[in-house]
Order: sequence, then structure tokens, then C-alpha cells
Amino acid sequence: MASLSRRTRSDGSHSWRVEGRDSTGATTSLTFATEHEALDHMRVVDRLGWDAARTYLERIEGHHTDAPTLSEALTDYVRRAHDITDGTKDDYRRILDRSGLTSRLGSLPIDLITEDDVHDWIGHRRNTQSARTGGPISAKTIRNEHALLSTLIEHAVRRGWTQHNPAKGVRLPEMRRAEMLVLTNEQYAAIHAAMDPAYQPFLEFLAVTGTRWGEATALQWGDINARTSPPRVTINRAWKKGKAGAWAVEGFPKTSAGNRSFTVPQRLVERLGTPGKRTDLVFQGATGRPIQHTNFHARKWVKACEDAGVLDPRPRVHDLRHYMASTLLSAGVPMHAISRRLGHESITTTVGTYGHLTPDMQAAGLDTMDSVLALTPTRPEVTT
Repeated sequence: MASLSRRTRSDGSHSWRVEGRDSTGATTSLTFATEHEALDHMRVVDRLGWDAARTYLERIEGHHTDAPTLSEALTDYVRRAHDITDGTKDDYRRILDRSGLTSRLGSLPIDLITEDDVHDWIGHRRNTQSARTGGPISAKTIRNEHALLSTLIEHAVRRGWTQHNPAKGVRLPEMRRAEMLVLTNEQYAAIHAAMDPAYQPFLEFLAVTGTRWGEATALQWGDINARTSPPRVTINRAWKKGKAGAWAVEGFPKTSAGNRSFTVPQRLVERLGTPGKRTDLVFQGATGRPIQHTNFHARKWVKACEDAGVLDPRPRVHDLRHYMASTLLSAGVPMHAISRRLGHESITTTVGTYGHLTPDMQAAGLDTMDSVLALTPTRPEVTT
């Protein structure tokens, strides 16, 4: 907390001194000609802290601002964004803290953030060592952090708190696209053979449909229409992050295009086993609860990849989505059809991700996905 004291000059007039502690803990002060100015500054210090208040004082040039700080703008943004889960809200706050935006700009009124501030922050991030890898922060991470900053300032523009967005148009680190890992048929078959038999149908579903993890693990028996020929699967829900990172909130898929319906081979439906109640999950862990990504990856996926000898590099579960897309592309399935099946918001996303894999377009259909299932034998009966 700042303190205020009146000082008497040699000529008998008065000045007012505001004292406080800066970010290093050192005591510092500023002197003002009027008590009104001193009280105003003391309130800013109490609200923003000494360092940000000093920056604020240097920038306002005699006028006040009632704009919220960057941190306060985040609170207002997530309060109004009703489609954001609690887990995503927590992620946003962690990003601000982790990126240094909270410590560098978080306590500054949002209308006083300048383009130079943004450039300086980007420079700081480019020279920051990653706690996870020990190397430089990746360009993708910086771009994601910048996107959140720009979103919050744009929100402030819409709310009338500032006139422009200084995060727009700044030069960002160039992002090199990592080479996509596309499994071969032999690698997929080897991983499938090494997988715990209880989870082989789950693996087959991911490889044949290309659904996202959160979509596949939220699938219910009522989402599979086995009465049509061929059967049809509807994707209309997905697991999302809840509080403290728990995947316990069932909501809509990642994008509006994620709500989709597509045909699957009859053989896939047969391998899923005896249907349960319409609201029962198709894929469950050993305890009957939803399959948790962390546990599945550590206990099932990594072991299967190691036993199969697919290690250099070891694929991710998500690479089964790429495997499906590349398999369809190699058979000549049109890009727009693959885009709809994947649930991409725009075909531009599909082209940008898989365009380099595109062969000459030829007629292809459901038998392409069925060929993936033909790579693996019929699952033996699992007793529990």
C-alpha cells in the first residue's frame, strides 16, 4: 500500500509525497505539487503496483483512464464468453502468467499498452528458455500467446475501452511446420497387433473414422445407426476440459463443423461388440469410466508402439487421424469429402494440413476405409 505525506518547502508552500515499494522491494517515492494529484497517483499505485503506476504516469500526459487492466479484461472476456469451458478459462489465465504478459503488461490499463510494449514482450519471449525442453520457446507457443493478447485487446476495442489494437500487425516469429508423421499400413497393423485386445476396437475406430480423441471417447451407442446400409455414425459431443485440467465436461465438438454424420464399414460396427443402452459410452476404461488420454497413452499406447518397434519417432494417438486422412487421399477421395469427415471448419484447414499428400483424384469410396480393417484380424473374444 502506498502512503501519503505533506512536505513543507523553504518558502512555506507545500508538496505531497507518495511512497511505496517497487518490484524489487525497494522503497521509492514521487513528489506532486497538489494533494489531488498525489491522491490520484496513490490510488493508481494501490491498484496497479508501483512500477506499472510509474509507467501509467509517464504515459497519461495529464488525462485519466478508466480502462481495465489486461488481467481485468481477461476476467470480463471469459465472463461474457459463455461457450468457453472452465478448463479453457484456467488455460487462458495460465497462458497470461506463463508468457510474462501478466508481469509485464497485466497491471497496465489496456488503453495504455503500445505496439512497442508488444514488440518488447515478443523479444522477451524469444529469449526465454523453455522450462520443459531447455531450448528456446517455440514460435508456435509465442504465436498462441500473442493470439490471446490480441483477442483480449480486440475485446477491449469492442467494449469501448481503447481505440485500436496494438497487437495487430506486429511481426511474429516464423513457424516451421514440423514434418507430419504418417503411419504406414505395416506400422498401423503392428501397433494394432501389440495393443491390449480390449482396446483394439477403439484403435480401429480412431484409424477408420479419424475422429478426435474427445469425440471418440464421448461416443454413445445411440450415435451409431446400424440399421442403415452402410451404418452411420453421428458426432455431436466431445469431452472438454473442466476445472484443474480434468476432462470431465461433455460439450459440443471443437468446431461447428464438428457436428457431423458419416458412414462407416459394417465390419467396424461388428467389431465394436454388443451395443449397450443408447446413452452408454461405446468406449470405456477397465472400470467402466471414460477412457482417460493420459492413462491410455502411458499404459497402452506407448507400450504397444514399443512392442511393435514403431519408435523413431514414436507416433501420437492423434496421428491415427492423419493416417485416416492420408489413406483416403492416397485412394483419391476428394479433399472436400475428407474435410467434412474430419470436421474441419474450412477446407482451407484440410488443404493446409494434407495438401502435400494429395495424389491425382480418382473415384474411391467406403471400401477404402474397409481396407484398413482388413489389415488386422478379427478381434478375439475378451472375457472380463
